Amino acid sequence: MEYMIKTREVETAHMLQVILKEVRLLRNEPTLFFPQDDLKGYAHPERIKRSYRKAVRRYPPLAT
Repeated sequence: MEYMIKTREVETAHMLQVILKEVRLLRNEPTLFFPQDDLKGYAHPERIKRSYRKAVRRYPPLAT
């Protein structure tokens, strides 16, 4: 019984690592889609830039 508990703990720890790795990758994805150069076609380019800067400060991208 004790072996089963330890096995589950190891499986849980491994699953958590896999999930966290995926979350790290997903956190970096929005930077790929954010238009860096030209926001002229958008209705509120300054608002977009301000929101993006605020999000980057609050949730800094992880180094991969």
